[in-house]
Amino acid sequence: MGRYDWKLVKLRNIIFIFIVLFSISSSAQFKELFTHPSASKQVTAKGRSLDVLHIFNGKIFMGYGDYDANIGPIDVYSYAPKTKKVKLQYVMGTEAVGVFKNINGNLYVPSIDPAHRGVSHDYAYKNKSGKWVSGVGVKASHIYDTFTYTGSDLWMVGSKGSKAMAWRSYDNGVSWSVEKSVDAVSLGQDSSRFYFAGQLNGKLYLQPVDFHSQQQRASLIYDGRGWSNGPRLFNSPAEEGSKFLNFKNKLVYRGNPGSYSSELYSFDGNIVSAAAITVDRLQSYDYVIYKNAIYVLAVDGYIYKSKDFMAWKRVGNLKHPNARSMVIHKGVVYVGTLGSKLFAAKL
Repeated sequence: MGRYDWKLVKLRNIIFIFIVLFSISSSAQFKELFTHPSASKQVTAKGRSLDVLHIFNGKIFMGYGDYDANIGPIDVYSYAPKTKKVKLQYVMGTEAVGVFKNINGNLYVPSIDPAHRGVSHDYAYKNKSGKWVSGVGVKASHIYDTFTYTGSDLWMVGSKGSKAMAWRSYDNGVSWSVEKSVDAVSLGQDSSRFYFAGQLNGKLYLQPVDFHSQQQRASLIYDGRGWSNGPRLFNSPAEEGSKFLNFKNKLVYRGNPGSYSSELYSFDGNIVSAAAITVDRLQSYDYVIYKNAIYVLAVDGYIYKSKDFMAWKRVGNLKHPNARSMVIHKGVVYVGTLGSKLFAAKL
């Protein structure tokens, strides 16, 4: 072996050792913060999964629960990254918490399935003074999302009985009116639900999904004056839709709710596109928008980043195989796991 060949081998060995050491250090980047005291006591694996992480006033709020198991109420806890304190915020009269919404300085939490035991309500919210308020306005079967359309109104979408329902309040929840009601296709044999609401360019998008048959229909568009039919927003009739956010004049959303693998979609008002995350077209467990980019928690446990929804790049070697939810706060990524644990790592 010549002098040149020996140097090349030595260089390759140095590079290999560096890669191994970097991989080992990267795999240890996630640090366990705590185990959720109530989620960890749920009787089903689905119930123990921290499906939702959400930032409100510098604190991380966590959602969990299994409403198929009909177990409630749900304890809403927060974690303060600055002080590292865990606090019980509120006991929700629901069997699962899957959505938190910041609306006009308040934190709203819809009752996915009002609990059979204890106090039941359609939603609850933490107001600007820090007080929690319970809202019982329509006695719904399910409330899946809440939002504002004008900035001064309040909406809830879900179902009541067999109908998909959308309600609206002009007085901060004191009174409610029905804005849209949709029957199941197989009337009398099925029930229909609105699982989400999305907004883009002044238009509100809903899509009814029939619970048993999973029949997928056209979306419904509200433009402030009336309703019209729109395109289908999913590739599969089995998809319900969740986490609708706006990103660079597009609506971004997942096909399935938390802890379930899902396509990640974008919609520009005309065309629906599914994200091609790597050549394998990886599905996602969660995503966030942070500093003008989309970060996706993919099913392989890694986090991927894109600034245009087309070109995706893996974020270092950050990986957690049991992560199901994610949030990013001040340069730190937090993940919730199947085992009711919260972990953190620097981006």
